[in-house]
Amino acid sequence: MQSIKTTHCYAGISVYRPGDVLGPRTLADYETVLIIEGAPLYETDGQSQVLEPGSIVLAQPGGRETYHWDTTTLTRHAFLHFNLNRLSPHW
Repeated sequence: MQSIKTTHCYAGISVYRPGDVLGPRTLADYETVLIIEGAPLYETDGQSQVLEPGSIVLAQPGGRETYHWDTTTLTRHAFLHFNLNRLSPHW
């Protein structure tokens, strides 16, 4: 049987005002972010990238990141945080 076991999993949708900043922060778990509206600048590991709507970020525990939310419009994104305790070796 191929399975995943997690200790926690939570998700939601957040909206940020133009010019808001989240971070810098160090992640304690895995995080997946889907940009729905706006075009934030995402920084991690000394690199940065503008995220257009439809962009997906998958960040790992221990990663250091900063989001500079779009400066001209609201940014809306969906997020999912989770931690993996067990992952099938076939994955």
